[in-house]
Formats: sequence, C-alpha cells, structure tokens
Amino acid sequence: MKKHWNYIRLFLLFAFLIMMMSFANHRHAQKTINAIEIEVFPFEDLFVTESEIQSLIFPDSINDIQFSSLRLNDLEFQLIKHDLIKDAQVFYDINGQLGVEVKQRRPVLRFLDGGFQYLDEAGKIMPLSKNYSARVPIAMGFKSEEIETIFPLVKAVEKDDFLRQHVVGFNKDKEGLILSFREADFQVLFGEINQIDLKLNNFKAFYQKAKKDGKLATYKKVDLRFGNQVVCTKI
Repeated sequence: MKKHWNYIRLFLLFAFLIMMMSFANHRHAQKTINAIEIEVFPFEDLFVTESEIQSLIFPDSINDIQFSSLRLNDLEFQLIKHDLIKDAQVFYDINGQLGVEVKQRRPVLRFLDGGFQYLDEAGKIMPLSKNYSARVPIAMGFKSEEIETIFPLVKAVEKDDFLRQHVVGFNKDKEGLILSFREADFQVLFGEINQIDLKLNNFKAFYQKAKKDGKLATYKKVDLRFGNQVVCTKI
C-alpha cells in the first residue's frame, strides 16, 4: 500500500508541475511586448539599420502586441527575405522583451553593370546599401550574368592578407583578366581563371623580390599566364 501511495504522490507532483508550467505559459502569452533589443552583426558596418529591421517586422507601433500573437518563424522569414540580410533569429524572454539578432551579408567585390552592385562572400549578387559603402575591390567590364566566373579568384585574394591589402581592381580585357594594385603602376595580366594559387604565389614572389631590389617602378606589365614563368615588361 505504501508503495502505491508513493506512486500516487509522484503522479500528483508531476500533474501539479505540468499545471503550473501551463499556467505560467498562459500568463506569459498574455503579456505584451515592452521593449525590443536588436543586434546587427557585424555591428561596425551597418548595411541595414536597427530602425529598418524593426519596421520590417512591425510596420506599425509595438504597443499592445501580445506574445501569443507572435509567430517567431514568420518574423525570421520576413527578415531573411531582405536583400542585405543573411540570417536572423527572433526570441523573447520572461520580462516581456523581444530580441532580434540579424547577420548581414558580407560583400567581397563591387562591380559595374549599368549601376554598381556587390558580389557577396557566397558568390551571389547583392545590392548596394544607402547606409554604408563597403571598401572592397572593384570589377569593370563584367555583366551581371558573368561576374560569378571570377569569384574563385576574388575569394583567393580576399583570404590572403597581402593580396587583400594590395588588390583594388579586376578588369576584363581582350587578353584576359587584369589585376590592379594599390601601390603599383604596372598592370598584372592574370589571363584565364585557372591555376589560381600558382599564379598568385608566383606574383607574390616576384613582387617581394622586385620591391627588395627597388625595381617595382621599372615595370609596366607583369604577365602571369604562362604557368611557372612570370614575364615582365619594363617601361
């Protein structure tokens, strides 16, 4: 009998806990939003502002909006549809505060085709922002439908500390792709988008030696199209 009574007490305790949790959830659902905290990452470069994010999910006032009426997945989907947003998380706490975390898309290249646009870190076209202009290399001579062809080279440059600091442009030419550098008057003829690591390593080796010898200013063109060979044309 004592054993059965222990089971009954455990059952009653379990039922009581469920009842209290349901009651707490019901009371919380009736609460209204009293504040919104929005975080945008990376927060130093705001392509989309906090006020714009709030207006996307709440075009009108947040006054008297109950948590029970919110569909968090729908709010996140609404944010992700924005052309400058990569990911979003929406949540709330027991104090009546709604939290919104937004991750922006990150551009790695700007290109001109009628108007300027970005290419993002995933190799997809991204519009400019009215709030912030990213300092990234510029590509000229490419149509929107072909800009993704140079993405492997752009990514290789972007992940290399030396090249990221020095490469400022990608230009389409009848001889192939030409790279422009920040501190050099010569052009670098890259050619076809192949053997990327080999060509870039060859160029870095040439650049370091030419700079050490004080001869960078004596060249007008550096040709990387021929495998292991770097062909230089002097002024």
